[in-house]
Formats: sequence, structure tokens, C-alpha cells
Amino acid sequence: MDGTQRNLSDEKIEEALNLLQEAARDQKNELKNLLQDKYSELKDVFFGGQMQENASACDGRGLDKERQVEHTFDQFIREQPLKAVLIGAGIGLLLGRFWKR
Repeated sequence: MDGTQRNLSDEKIEEALNLLQEAARDQKNELKNLLQDKYSELKDVFFGGQMQENASACDGRGLDKERQVEHTFDQFIREQPLKAVLIGAGIGLLLGRFWKR
């Protein structure tokens, strides 16, 4: 192989490498864009619509349950005030004993 053929071979190899680099860059950019799109979709699902709706629904159910428990305690105290006072005093005594230890 003489010098001219060697230079042509080197140029063709270099040209092929440049084309491969360009193709790799293009693929990298496509993959990057695809990943960004998927990340945005997942972020919207978790932090946007569905998770917030689920959290709001749970929060609403929690508030309803809290109001229901409060109403039940209030109703118990109104119906049986002596029993409620004695239960409160008993709990106070138990907490006082454990607190001292």
C-alpha cells in the first residue's frame, strides 16, 4: 500500500468516524428528549393531577372521620356526664403515675 492509498484510507476512516459521532449525537439527543418527556409525564401523574386528587380525597375522608369522632365524644359526654368525668379522672391518675416514674 503506498502513501496515497494510505491517506485515502485514513480519510475514509476519519469520515466514517465523524458520521458515527454525528449519528451517536443525534441518538443521544433523541433519547434525552424522550427521557425528558417521560419524566414530565411521570411528574404530572405523581405531583400534578392524580396524586393531588388522591391526597385531597384522603384529606377529606380524614376530616370527616375526625368530625365523626368529635361528635361521638361530644354525644357521649352529654348523655353520660358523670361517667365521662370519672373516665377522665382515671386517665389523669394513670398518666400522673406514669409521669412520676
